[in-house]
Amino acid sequence: MNQPLRTGAARGVPLSRAQSLLLTTALASVAAGLFVPGVALAADECGAAQQGVVTCSETGNPYSDGIEYVTPAVDPTQDPGLDPAAPVYDLTINLDPGVAVERADGAGVALIGFNNGAVTLNAGSGASIAVTGTGSIGVLASTSAGDITINTSSLTATGRASSGINANSYSGDITIDAWTVQVSGDGGLGISAGSYAGDVVIRAGSVEATGYYAGGVNAYVGNGDLVLVADSVTTGGGSVYGIGSDAVVLTAVGGDITVALGTASTEAAYSTGVRAVSYGAEGGVSVTLGAVETQGFGSTAVLMQGGGVALDAGAISTSGDFGYGAVMFGVGDDGAALNAGAISTEGANATAAIVKTYYGGAATVTVGAVETQGAGSRGV
Repeated sequence: MNQPLRTGAARGVPLSRAQSLLLTTALASVAAGLFVPGVALAADECGAAQQGVVTCSETGNPYSDGIEYVTPAVDPTQDPGLDPAAPVYDLTINLDPGVAVERADGAGVALIGFNNGAVTLNAGSGASIAVTGTGSIGVLASTSAGDITINTSSLTATGRASSGINANSYSGDITIDAWTVQVSGDGGLGISAGSYAGDVVIRAGSVEATGYYAGGVNAYVGNGDLVLVADSVTTGGGSVYGIGSDAVVLTAVGGDITVALGTASTEAAYSTGVRAVSYGAEGGVSVTLGAVETQGFGSTAVLMQGGGVALDAGAISTSGDFGYGAVMFGVGDDGAALNAGAISTEGANATAAIVKTYYGGAATVTVGAVETQGAGSRGV
C-alpha cells in the first residue's frame, strides 16, 4: 500500500467489481430508470396530478401495480418526454398514513422528472413500501436537472438485485430521508444515489442488506458534495469471487464527503465497512462514527482518501485474516488525522491502521488502545 488510489476517474480508478457495477448502475439510471420493468409512464394510480401534486390514500391499497408519475407538462398539448424545452410542473407524491404499496416485479413508487422538473416523495409515518422480485426497486427517482427529495418511513425489498431506493440526477440535488430500509437478496442494495453536478444528502435510521455481494449505502457525486448521516448500516451474507458486501461506499470527484454514522458492520469476506474516497487534492473527507466492525477475510473497516482526511471513531475492529482496521490516504495539504478510542484485530496478518500522506500534508495518529491478536499482525 505504497501509493494512494489513483486520483483521476478517467485514469483507471481501482474499484472492486461490485463497486464498479454499482457505480455504473448509478450513472446510467437517469436513462435506465425509464425502462425498469413495470414502470409505465403517467400511470396515474392516484388520479391525475393537479399542477404536479397528487395524494394517494388507503383506498388504493395494496397498490399492486405500484405508483408511477412523471412531471406533467404545463401545456397539456406538449410532451416533455420528447420536447426538452417544454415547461413542466414539479412533481410531489404524498402517501397518506396507512398507505401500503406491495409490488412484485417492478418499482413500488417511481418518480420521473423531465427537463427542469423536480420530484418529491412524502411517504412518512404510517406509510410502507414493499417490493419483491428480481431487480425490483422500492423507490425509483430520476431527473435531468430537477432536485430529488425522498422521505420514507418503512421500505423493504426482497429479490436478487433488488434495491430500496435508487435516486439519480444529472444536475439536481438529491436529499433522502429514510427511517428503515431492509433489502434481502444477492446483489441487493439498500440506498443508491448519484448526481453528476449536484449535491447528495442521505439521512437514514437503519439500513440493512442481506445476501451475497449486497450493499448498504452507495452514493456518487461528480461535481458536488456528499453527506451521509445514519444510525446504522449493516450487511450480512457471503462473498463471491472476491466480491464482498460493503456497508457504505461513497465516491466524489473533487467534492467534500462528510459522514456521521453510529455503527457499520459487515460479515462477508473482502468487504468494507466505510469506504469514502474523494479523487483529487481538493476534496476533504471527514468520517465520524461510533463503531465499525468487519468479520470476513481480507476486509477493511474504514478506507478513506481525499485532499484531507479525518477519522474520529469510538471503536474499530476486524476479525478476519488479512484484515485492515483503518486505511487513510491524504493527498493534499490537509493531510490525514486518525483519532480513535480503540482499534483491534483478531485475524492473522492483519493491520490495525495505515495512515499516509502525500504532497506535503501531515499525518497525525491518536489512538487510546491498539490490540492485535493474530500471527503476523501489525499495529499502526
